[in-house]
This record gives sequence, structure tokens and C-alpha cells, in this order.
Amino acid sequence: MERFEPMVAIDVDTKQAALKLFDELANDTAHTPIVKIGMELYYAFGPGIVKEAKQRGFKIFLDLKLYDIPNTVKRAMTAIGKMGVSFVTTHAAGGSEMLQAAKAGLAEGAKAAGCPMPKLLAITELTSIDDRILHEEQHVDFSLIEAVQNYAQLSEKNGLDGVVCSAQEVKAIREVTGPLPQGFGLICRFMMIKNGSLRHSRLASLAAMGSWLAGRLRWRKIQSVPTK
Repeated sequence: MERFEPMVAIDVDTKQAALKLFDELANDTAHTPIVKIGMELYYAFGPGIVKEAKQRGFKIFLDLKLYDIPNTVKRAMTAIGKMGVSFVTTHAAGGSEMLQAAKAGLAEGAKAAGCPMPKLLAITELTSIDDRILHEEQHVDFSLIEAVQNYAQLSEKNGLDGVVCSAQEVKAIREVTGPLPQGFGLICRFMMIKNGSLRHSRLASLAAMGSWLAGRLRWRKIQSVPTK
């Protein structure tokens, strides 16, 4: 099972604030985290913000959660594959055809640009979804955890590298996905304080279950990283 540095969510409102965080993180000699660039930052400043992060030597988790018809997702992933990022996301709810198209497009783009193939991760259920929304609004008969397990199995079946999930879902997902040597990874959100709780037992237990410890990492010296 591969291990990666924690991922820092660059959830700020301005390009200046993002660049400041990039510089401060790049100057830390003990850790070189993977930076997570999400919809807000990418839609506001485009591919240029990815280039800024790459110029500072960061691996990048481009969290755009693609979800559309297969051909559209494939073309979008082809463009993303050329950017040299390390992780990208798509919604498992798009189904097998869309997931396969996402993977094919990503591979085409990476090959065309001479870049390594990024890890393709699926979103299972958004953390804002609960059983009430699932049953009353989406008319899904499964429980929330069963829906998450189903999406995880679907993602693994279609050759994705892992899923994004909550820490509470790790054990349930591991019950229905392949053994750890196969490398199906779980990205879990958590908050970690630099020089504080680096060895928290919860993080250790997640790692033992094959999770890529990821999500929100707050460094004490960087006060502008949100903790919500």
C-alpha cells in the first residue's frame, strides 16, 4: 500500500492568500504536503493556480469532482491528465460507463503530455448527505453506509484507485473492497495540528486500515487555513 504525505486543503478566497500558503508550506523542511486545490480556487483562477503549486514542487490533488455524461467527463479528464497533477476526483454516482470514460481520458491526457498517470478517486456520498436526504429526497432504499459501500465496490470494480470518504466509513468500506495489497486507497478527512497531534491514535488506526491520511491539515503557523 502506497503512503503519501498528508494533503492540505488550500481553501482560501484570493490568489494572493493561496500563494502565501504555497510559499509557507514550501519552506517547511520537515514535511512537503500534497496540496488540494478544489472547485472554488480552480474556477476562480484556472490552471494557473496549479502551475503555481507545481513550480514550488508540490504534488497536487485536483479535487473537481467531475460528474457528467461519459463523453464530457472523458474530454475533461484528458485535459486534466495533461496538467501533471497526482490525484483527481469524479463522482461514483455517474456509473460504470462514466467511471471508465474518466479513467480512459485521464490516461490519454497523461500519455500525451508525458506525465505520470494520476490517481483517480471517486466521491461516494457527500458528507452533507444523511439518511433523511437519501430516503426522503433521493428515494434511495439503502442506508447511507450501504450506499457508500456500494459506490466503493463500483469504483474498485471499474479500476479506480480509491475513494474519498469520512473516517467513520473506513471500516465499512474495507469490509467490501479488496485486501490492502491491491492498493485500493481511502482518502479520509481530518485535522492535524503541526507539532501537536501528529501521532494521534485515530490517525494510526486509519493508516492501519489502508487509508491515505488526507483532507484538512492545519499548521499552527498558517492561521488562514479554515478548520470547518
